[in-house]
Amino acid sequence: MTDFGGTVYAFDANGAPVWTRSLNGSIATGPAVRDVTGDEQPEVTVATRQATVGHLTALGADGTTVWRQETEGLPGGVTTTDDRGRPVLLVGEGSGTVAAYDATDGERLWEAVLQDSPLRVGDASEGRILLGGDGKMWALDLGDGNVAWNQGFGGDNDAVTEPDLGPAGQESSEVLIAARDGTVGLVSVATGGVDSVGTRTGVSRPIRARQISLVTTGRNSSSSVLTARSSYSA
Repeated sequence: MTDFGGTVYAFDANGAPVWTRSLNGSIATGPAVRDVTGDEQPEVTVATRQATVGHLTALGADGTTVWRQETEGLPGGVTTTDDRGRPVLLVGEGSGTVAAYDATDGERLWEAVLQDSPLRVGDASEGRILLGGDGKMWALDLGDGNVAWNQGFGGDNDAVTEPDLGPAGQESSEVLIAARDGTVGLVSVATGGVDSVGTRTGVSRPIRARQISLVTTGRNSSSSVLTARSSYSA
């Protein structure tokens, strides 16, 4: 786990502390955890910000630095996935930019500029990375960053949450998203087609467990619970 002050904490399965690392700068998002070196031990990649400079730091299972790379913009959300057997790190950078890095050594692979404001980096599936923007979401090819499709969702100025496929490591043909105007939808990863239902004022990233999803809303502390094809509010 991480804290905003730039510290990374590792715990064992029983909750006992294993190691702690302090990095320069603040940490605004959670780390990306994945075995990227093939040693069957997960590496932890953290995005930090210090003034106008951003860095990505990959830490080994013992907390030592595997690699460190300066980003071209201030980093936001971070996620990892595989692109045809190569581990790839996807990072939101600056205003409307997403960049891909080789997760084994930090080499920058490609970037795509999609809008003027920060993007919300979601999950990856079927060789595509999924991103939320302002009133829109995108699917980009993991290999080169080309846009496979984009889909309007919610109002033009409504932030779309990070597209969520469910539990870590689970691939899916549909992705769950929510917009700030209260719209929740299941979107086809292949085509961008939307099957949506309305909530009242949905504002948080959906939380999915198997076939059940929870979206918290901004009015009266209510929630909407969705299955693959139905929903109810509480």
